[in-house]
Amino acid sequence: MKRLYYIGLNISITVIVLIIVHLIFKSLILDLISFCVGFSFIMIFTKENSELLKKHIIVILISTIVIFMLNVPWSDSVRGKFQNRRHELEIVPVSESNKLSQGSEIWLHEIEVDGENISLSNYLYNNPSWMLSGNSVYCPVPDIDNNAFTAYLVVNEDLKIILGTHAWSGMCQIYLDGNLINEYDLYSYEASSLEVNLSEYLGERPLAKMYYVFVLGVLGTIYAIIGGIFGVYKSNKIRFSSVCFGMWSIYFLAFYPALMSSDVFDQWSQALGKSQLNSWHPVFHTLCIRFFMLFSKNPAMIVLTQIILMSALMGIIVDYLCRIGLSYKVAWFMCIFTGLFPANGVMLTNLWKDIPYALCMLAVSYKIFVLIRDKERWRKDKSNIVVTFVSLVGVALFRHNGIIPFIAICLMLFCLKEVYLKKLVLFSILAILIIEKAIFPSVNVSNGELSGAAYSFFAHNLGAVYANNGNLDHDDIEFMESIIPLEEWEEYYYPYSHNEYAFSTEMYLTHLSEYSLLDFLSGYLKIAIKNIPLICQDVFSLTSLIWEIPYPEKAYISIANYSQDYTNLNEELLEGQKEIAEDISYQFTPLTKSMIKMIANTETRPWVDFFWRLGWLHLGILFMIAIVIWKKQYKYLCVFIPIVFNVLSLFISMVSQSYRYLYSTVTVIPLLFGMTLIIMKERKS
Repeated sequence: MKRLYYIGLNISITVIVLIIVHLIFKSLILDLISFCVGFSFIMIFTKENSELLKKHIIVILISTIVIFMLNVPWSDSVRGKFQNRRHELEIVPVSESNKLSQGSEIWLHEIEVDGENISLSNYLYNNPSWMLSGNSVYCPVPDIDNNAFTAYLVVNEDLKIILGTHAWSGMCQIYLDGNLINEYDLYSYEASSLEVNLSEYLGERPLAKMYYVFVLGVLGTIYAIIGGIFGVYKSNKIRFSSVCFGMWSIYFLAFYPALMSSDVFDQWSQALGKSQLNSWHPVFHTLCIRFFMLFSKNPAMIVLTQIILMSALMGIIVDYLCRIGLSYKVAWFMCIFTGLFPANGVMLTNLWKDIPYALCMLAVSYKIFVLIRDKERWRKDKSNIVVTFVSLVGVALFRHNGIIPFIAICLMLFCLKEVYLKKLVLFSILAILIIEKAIFPSVNVSNGELSGAAYSFFAHNLGAVYANNGNLDHDDIEFMESIIPLEEWEEYYYPYSHNEYAFSTEMYLTHLSEYSLLDFLSGYLKIAIKNIPLICQDVFSLTSLIWEIPYPEKAYISIANYSQDYTNLNEELLEGQKEIAEDISYQFTPLTKSMIKMIANTETRPWVDFFWRLGWLHLGILFMIAIVIWKKQYKYLCVFIPIVFNVLSLFISMVSQSYRYLYSTVTVIPLLFGMTLIIMKERKS
């Protein structure tokens, strides 16, 4: 009790000092320094505290010094990401003009942002009444409605504009962020220009709340690493997790708040209630996004959660592998390799449904591994049942093809003939039925007008048959023409993607949706049976990313939109994109540019075959399965069931070369690799 008293007293004194410093200096940085130094000084020199507590304080102090040495709190790469530095510039022509002027034209020659001239043609979408002339833009008729020139600019320090002055010039008002700066008479007897410096009117923008969360996260990561060196805690989970979290935090900072795509914008709109929920994207994932919106509409909240969960899973799994025999050297290699592997950083900073799906696949695979090793201990720890239940539901609902691995896992658990496992399976099925049959209808979920998208994989097979002069009779031709004209089947056929059919033809998905499942399969199977070689060839082309290691010449890989500014309000925005862009300004800081360059380099040959082709990973999984069989450890084959059936499900549903579809393979590889090494070591001993 005396020790707790001293700790409480010391904290109280430190907080009082902190309040005084804040009232005097009003600086977050000085607050942090004073807290760490003051708290550390008092705690170290208090005799009632243990040596371990003193070690903790020393580590906190060193970690704080390190974070400042890294320049994290105030560098442009950090603060620039967490400040919305977008400013709205308006140039409003005034109908009145100088009496000497022969007209009322307004000419804008240049906008200079932080020393760089920007192309004025980029801003014509929002300004239809302005015309482009060379490198300048001008408003010929100022007395019409909506004639203001509006530009959304990301500015750090300097903003200047150059207006044209001549005998035909009129008058204009300049607004910055809605505030009137001045009114300018641009009449001049001789053609000239007027420079307007707006830098002093920019003002300091507040930092987003996520900035403080990020700084604390970095401090915690450094603390975990240094604390491991000083031995302030015995568990290796934190150390293993912190390595991964620290590396993925770089991606989080570089691409803050998140990486986006058209699919995400659509889901974001649905989650906001701007458009109706539909089953084109998994509704369960859209509802999860809506849940996060109860706390914050910043997508960084979801990204940070994904990184924390993946880091925690890695720490827990690698620590468990070490406790049952894995070498610590191998364990550290696995953590560092996983942290450095670019696919993890890129995927975890995305908001795709494939990311939580991959996390669920990893969690359920790990729990199956623990179950296989010791059923009794697994049953006694209630957290195993909870995590397995949540992961099973996630596998089934986060991706449409997830139902196949879900069924395979449930059958496997049933075959283990344990009552508690059978209950777990039944409760999982019941939960899924309640969500789909009770919750989804209650939030007004539409099945979507384009239900024929479910036939996409098989429809692409039909295109392969026609494009390669397959065996088709009159009825087959009639069936295919009822979907799209024959010339379009051939024109838009691309072996590695179905997107050309889906998005380049007007009525393709609509006509597919007119068929019931039985009617479509009837027509499809009639053609497929007569053209098995062509069908197989097309299946292997569509699934090239799964099995083919060398990058085919005519193929492609869709990784992520990591080099695009999706918050540019000067461009036409998709539904859902505008809501994000209005609140967040995506910033290309030096770190962002460096990370974009690094990722782009991994996409070049020969690195692309290693970093972004998954054939070698699946070959490795087959090799590990062979080792398990060779060592006669057949029970461990159960651990491979989730990922194997996920891959098999994609062999009948994968319609493009999107890396995210297979990201779950990347997440489970460390677990399977560590498990295989332990099996080999145990059999040898």
